[in-house]
Amino acid sequence: MLKIIQKVNPKASLAHLAYASTLEAPKTIKPKEGIFLEFAPIGRNYEDSLSSKQHKALKKNLEIFPKRTAHVLEYWLDASMFSGWDRNKWNKVPWNANYCKRDIELYRSLGICSFTTFATWMLHQHYFELYGQDETVEILKEYGSLLNGD
Repeated sequence: MLKIIQKVNPKASLAHLAYASTLEAPKTIKPKEGIFLEFAPIGRNYEDSLSSKQHKALKKNLEIFPKRTAHVLEYWLDASMFSGWDRNKWNKVPWNANYCKRDIELYRSLGICSFTTFATWMLHQHYFELYGQDETVEILKEYGSLLNGD
């Protein structure tokens, strides 16, 4: 697939998504140049750091994929996930800056410096009506500051 994409854009890269049932590192296949690790630990408990299983899987993946291109896709701000993907719930994101900071520090200690989070439903007018646009914007600012190392 990457070869086809690179015919259009020679600098393109493609993610190996370590997520749910694909969390474990590949055992027999070695990634080609241009394939990067995207670690997405869905279903974790945010009150705790990564579970030992997730932490071990990430470390194993980092033995196979270059750390310099590794990327973490988190769910710190994903209201849809915290609502069980039920549009009738619209739960408030249980934001805790200390938990997010702890996670970022862990990822950085492993050599990862690229992060993002889903913020699905959080940036929606209905969410603002339920939980306040100003409060939501403050959370986003705090998240950005944590990514910048402030």
